[in-house]
Amino acid sequence: MANCDKPKTNFIRGPQGPQGPRGPRGQDGKIGADGASGPQGVPGATGPQGPEVPPALLWSLAGSLSTDQNSYLPRFYANKTFDFVGFDVNLVTAPVGSSLIVVFKKNNTTVATVTVAAGSRYGESNVNVTVVDGDEIYPEITQVGSSYPGFTMMAKARTY
Repeated sequence: MANCDKPKTNFIRGPQGPQGPRGPRGQDGKIGADGASGPQGVPGATGPQGPEVPPALLWSLAGSLSTDQNSYLPRFYANKTFDFVGFDVNLVTAPVGSSLIVVFKKNNTTVATVTVAAGSRYGESNVNVTVVDGDEIYPEITQVGSSYPGFTMMAKARTY
């Protein structure tokens, strides 16, 4: 055995130096295979049938409003009984000078009148109206603002 191959047994340890900087992070390993899925759970019991809620009806008319645009507001023909509890009109821009008035008609008879005051963008009428199979319901603009008619209307028949 050569002299340089002998283990060193006599040495003196000096004071410990400061911690060195952290080295770079190693690469992530490959993603392992997915494990097997557990058994499918048992479905719960079917709940009771809830009450049927008819849809709210929404009509929209874009642009500057006038009374000669009513043909652009489609008529809704009921295929079963619906109960409406109110009617709303929303505008993007309020009428100026006078109110916007929208009537809602059922079979050509006025059943609700909604007034949107000059300077306002919303009006409502809380009135109950029932339509049955074969009835038609629709909004009709009867008055617009005198200085500015109002701009872009959304009219709604509410069911709740």
